[in-house]
Amino acid sequence: MLPRREFCRLGFAAAAAAGRARGTITRSSDSLTIGLDPESGRAFIEERVPGETWVWNWREVRAADLKSASGNTRNWKPVAPVGIDETPAGFRLRYEEAWGRFSGSVELAGAEVLFRVEPDLRYPCELGGIQFPSTLRPEGDSRPVLLDTLFGGRMHRLSTQVPQFRMDADRSWMRYYGAIGARSAYLAILEPGFDALLTCADGGKAPDYGWVHTPRMGNLHQNRTQRFRFVSSPSYVVVARAYRRYAMEQGFYRSLEEKIEECPSLRKLFGAALVMIGYLRDPEADYAAAFRRLKERGIEKAYVYPTGYFNFNGGDEVYPGYRSDYRWIELKPEDFAELRRLDYLSAPWVWLNEVVSGSPYVEQFTLRRADGSKSANWRVGKVQWYSSHEGRVLEMLRQAAPELRKKYTAAHFDVLNAGPCEENYGSWPYDRKAGSGYRTGMFAEFSAHDRVVGCEQNKDWAIPYKHFGTAKLAGPYGKDAPFRPVPLWQLAFHDAVMTSWWEHSTYNDPDLGHDLTGREIRRRMLLDILTGDLPSVCPAGRMVGWKNPGGADREMFDYRYKLDDPVTVKAIDAAAEVARFNARHATDDLTHHQFLSEDGMEQESAYASGTRVKIRLPRERDDPGELRIT
Repeated sequence: MLPRREFCRLGFAAAAAAGRARGTITRSSDSLTIGLDPESGRAFIEERVPGETWVWNWREVRAADLKSASGNTRNWKPVAPVGIDETPAGFRLRYEEAWGRFSGSVELAGAEVLFRVEPDLRYPCELGGIQFPSTLRPEGDSRPVLLDTLFGGRMHRLSTQVPQFRMDADRSWMRYYGAIGARSAYLAILEPGFDALLTCADGGKAPDYGWVHTPRMGNLHQNRTQRFRFVSSPSYVVVARAYRRYAMEQGFYRSLEEKIEECPSLRKLFGAALVMIGYLRDPEADYAAAFRRLKERGIEKAYVYPTGYFNFNGGDEVYPGYRSDYRWIELKPEDFAELRRLDYLSAPWVWLNEVVSGSPYVEQFTLRRADGSKSANWRVGKVQWYSSHEGRVLEMLRQAAPELRKKYTAAHFDVLNAGPCEENYGSWPYDRKAGSGYRTGMFAEFSAHDRVVGCEQNKDWAIPYKHFGTAKLAGPYGKDAPFRPVPLWQLAFHDAVMTSWWEHSTYNDPDLGHDLTGREIRRRMLLDILTGDLPSVCPAGRMVGWKNPGGADREMFDYRYKLDDPVTVKAIDAAAEVARFNARHATDDLTHHQFLSEDGMEQESAYASGTRVKIRLPRERDDPGELRIT
């Protein structure tokens, strides 16, 4: 007697022969037709109105068991189905491997197509990862334009260079990727938005890209879905606007105007400049004088940070055990009095997702991996930080929050929207989705109590609970750039969560303290007006930078911002101009963006109010670029 697996494969061969007789399996709606040829491996989605056909090969679905899934996804093996079944809305591919049984279903749902992975839990299943469907690309074009949402939006021209990346789903600001064909485009939305990787690699004749489902709490026993939404225009703008509609349908969109109801102080952010004054205590800085100078030079509103700090590292050292003279900034009472007089927002640096090895809380707060070990995060020199148990951190923050709210009128969170959510296997276990809930709870301790909230980077799951994020991209541009920044976040959520520059990368301090020449001021000013973002400037204070920041031999140093430096003055004046524009457009929906030149240096945008902006970025050091607002 044949082994069951071989018997099933022979049964599938018979089914395939029957499929040849009956032809391709198809299902149709008013706008789409999906199909699968049981013989050739070809599967497709046809759009009726634009006439675009998207294809994928069902023989190229890749999977791995739990033992193999942790390695490079390029080494995963294609899996062959043992059967293909027709369903009322599509078809299902059934898989039977030595390490488990599962199926992949394709279902037509009006103008969308749902791809589901469904483990068969009636039997032991060690499924450790799967890419289903395989890469979906336009027929006749193996190298379409690829979109991802890292740092707000990147557009990869695969015809020029195939990007190589493998990143956690929640490193993306929005849990979708997009592909643009000749006549249309799609966005592949991940449901749920965790426990997956977005990958792109050179597949030889054509790039391989797409979502790869990965384990949750050590297994892949849950059904997973990718929702493919097709738009009848080959445009990243239309893709972004489609995700905006999806957010509204799913209930996680919440406008800034709506947030004012629980946080009236949010109005102080509209038309404000982000004023970064450095991590480090600086006895030489006259902060009160700096704040007055900002007001005198036209900064009517400001979000000043950090004006203090809050963490569980056990002291006031910024990097305990590394440099004892690096102590957290803590403004004096007279500095806070001046901030109140000027009606500027004041935010502490809230750093909670990591705990240093010498902290008195390190044992109770540290996340645990499946083997019981501590979840190591990053280090400075010999000093190690570990990932925090964010459920416990939230409970501790709730106890401290009333006093923090008395002292500060805003809060700035480090990392919580930057690093991916993590799992905890120790006491009080939780998965990544629960971890995101703890993080939004931390934001809500301030935003729900009339305190303006900012954080490093943005994430779609945090939209209802925060007001702005940092770390937008300044480039690259040029004909040969490996990718180009596109404002996918602003086109979807400009009127919900604003954006700005990373605290190490502002108008007058763009490169971790390596360049204080002012070369970026005009460029960043133009980009901020283009998409209605918050300007960011460093007028005074002491900050840390890195020598060789990406290398193993990186070295930390400190430096000061000088209020009377001509570069600082120029940056303040530029920030004041951008803030005046933002005051009019902070809650205005950004509806359009377009590149007007091949190198990407000339761009235009438009707002729902009717305002249009055209810019040309500086191409040389003394070139001011161009700005036109109509």
